Amino acid sequence: AAGIASSLDDAAGNAVGNLSAASLSDASAPVLSSVRYEDNDTNGTIDRARLVFTESATITYVDGDWTATANSLTSFDVSAISSGNISETIYLTASATSNLTGVGAGTQPTLSFTPTTGSIVDASSNAVSSISATSLTDGAAPARVSPSYKDVVSVDGMIDRVDVVFSEPVVVATCESSDYTIGGADSTGLSVASCTASSSTLQLVFSDAPARDTNLTLTLAYTAASGVANSLRDDSSNAVPNLSATAISDAAAPRFRTDTGYRPKYQDANGDGQIDRALVQFTEPVTITYSDADWTATANTLTSFDVSGISSANGTAAVYLSATAAANLTGVSAGTQPTIAFSASGGSILDGSSNSLTSF
Repeated sequence: AAGIASSLDDAAGNAVGNLSAASLSDASAPVLSSVRYEDNDTNGTIDRARLVFTESATITYVDGDWTATANSLTSFDVSAISSGNISETIYLTASATSNLTGVGAGTQPTLSFTPTTGSIVDASSNAVSSISATSLTDGAAPARVSPSYKDVVSVDGMIDRVDVVFSEPVVVATCESSDYTIGGADSTGLSVASCTASSSTLQLVFSDAPARDTNLTLTLAYTAASGVANSLRDDSSNAVPNLSATAISDAAAPRFRTDTGYRPKYQDANGDGQIDRALVQFTEPVTITYSDADWTATANTLTSFDVSGISSANGTAAVYLSATAAANLTGVSAGTQPTIAFSASGGSILDGSSNSLTSF
């Protein structure tokens, strides 16, 4: 007896004798310590929920026992055991809307458990009585949804930015041009000059793109380990993985050309001494849906000059409009030439990706 002898006794003063070492049995049920949603196959859609318990647990899954509340993670739900049963970390099969891998604090989905015919037990059959609604944290990396190139910085017919849309808001911890590889037939000389994030869109400002060309063939790849590793991530520090080269789609509207050699021209195609067509040129092939009210022709000294429809070459970068003017007049002095303007109302000027030129 250590210390005061016989200090443990019953009400009649009978002392408890020495007790040999004995194992304590487990009478405590597992406790859920963390839960998060994940995109295991990195395709931009949540596909599992990770549950971590304070000890190895076994789930007998019955769907009615589980309540998933999606909140901002649209259509979030769980449906079965995915893997890891009989361990501390168990994955449930999950689903949610596509191209959404993260939501803001306070809008996360929740998950609760109330056993009816299913159960969560440990190896000693201690059962979890219930799990109250618990917010799932973001364990999914942002997935690339779509990259597109644009002419939005200077709006001059030169591609100057690529916008990469991700499945959730992204953070550019460090902007490194070496992280991004630009490929494709029109990539010569192109480089990333700056990179910023605007919610779910990564904006890469380009330099040295071909002038007056809004129809490029480009690809974009991302290397996570280049320079400062994992410099592109979400608000929960889930890093964007390597992204293989993928084609960048055209989101740049065609531009009307007025540079030397490409200014609009009036012509006498049949050589009869009377203007009969006008040539208008663009930074890429376009299709004009002609509506006369969209077009304003000002004759100046080319008397009675006007346009009235498509003549030929629609669907190319150089389209001919049918034109008229006074007979026996095929040229006027500099500064007195006719002008032409366009403002879409009933018709349109579209490129092959349906990007619209609204006016010039």
